[in-house]
Amino acid sequence: MWKLKLPDNKAALDELETALTLKNGKAKFPLSAADKIIVQEIYDNYETLKGVSNNKLLGAGLTIGLAEAIEAGYGEVQLNNRLEDLRNRLLVNAGLCPCCGILPADELDHHLPKSVFKALAVYSSNLVPYCHKCNNKKRAVTGDDPAERFIHFYYDDVPEDVQFFFAVTKITNNALEVNFELRAIPELNAELYGQLSFQTQRVGLNSRLAKTVNDYMSSFAFGLADSFNSGGEVAAQKFLQGNARQLQRQFGINHWRTALLTNLSENRLFYNGGFFVPLALTV
Repeated sequence: MWKLKLPDNKAALDELETALTLKNGKAKFPLSAADKIIVQEIYDNYETLKGVSNNKLLGAGLTIGLAEAIEAGYGEVQLNNRLEDLRNRLLVNAGLCPCCGILPADELDHHLPKSVFKALAVYSSNLVPYCHKCNNKKRAVTGDDPAERFIHFYYDDVPEDVQFFFAVTKITNNALEVNFELRAIPELNAELYGQLSFQTQRVGLNSRLAKTVNDYMSSFAFGLADSFNSGGEVAAQKFLQGNARQLQRQFGINHWRTALLTNLSENRLFYNGGFFVPLALTV
C-alpha cells in the first residue's frame, strides 16, 4: 500500500508511436522528429516535477491534431489492443491496489487527466494502477485543491520504514472491533498527511476494511488457537508477532494486514484467550 515502484519508461516514445500506428503499420497520425523532441521534453519535465500539475506538461508545442490523437491513442492500452502489454506490466507491478490493499489492481488511472494533459495519455509514469472501487471514487476528484488530491503512488515520499498507518482493536460484547487510522508522524509532511487522509476517507477505507478483516481473521484463527492451546498466551502472542513480521516483509510496515497483526500482538485481552469467542472458535 501507499507506494509503487516507478515503471521503466525507457520505451515511452516507442509506446507512443505504437499508440499512433494501426496494426497494418499505417500511421494514424504522423509523429515527426520535432514532435518527438517536444514529447520527450514533456516526459522529462514530468519526471522532474514528479507528476505535479504544471503548464510545462500541457504540450503547448504540439498541434491540436496530434494532441488529440495521443489522447485517443490511450485506447490501445486497453485489453486486446496494441499496448495491452503495457497495461499488463503496470498492473502486475502493482499486484494489489495501492490505495486500499484489499482488491487486485485491475484498472489504470491517469494521475493527471488525459483530457487536460493529452500528451501524457499513454505515458507509463502517469498511468497508475487501482482497483475498480478506488478508481471509481478517484474519477470524480479534480485535484484542483492540493488538500483534495490522491497521492502519486510512484513519486510521493511516503515513509516505508516508519509506521504511520495503525490498527486499533478492542473486544466489545464478545465481538472484535477494528479501526484503522493515519497518524501525523514527523516523517510524514503535513501536505502528504492531508492528502492521505483525504483519499482514505474518499474511498471509504475504514468501512471497507472492517468487512475485509472478518474474512482475513478466519485465515489464521485455527493457527492462533493451536498456539494458545499448546503454549498459552505466550505462544499465542509469538504466533501473532511472527505473522506480523512476515506480513511486514511481504507487504510493508504500513499495510493494513501488518498493522492489524501488530496491534493484535499487543492486545493482551485478545491473545490471552479472548479471541476464542470473537473468532467463533471452540475453547
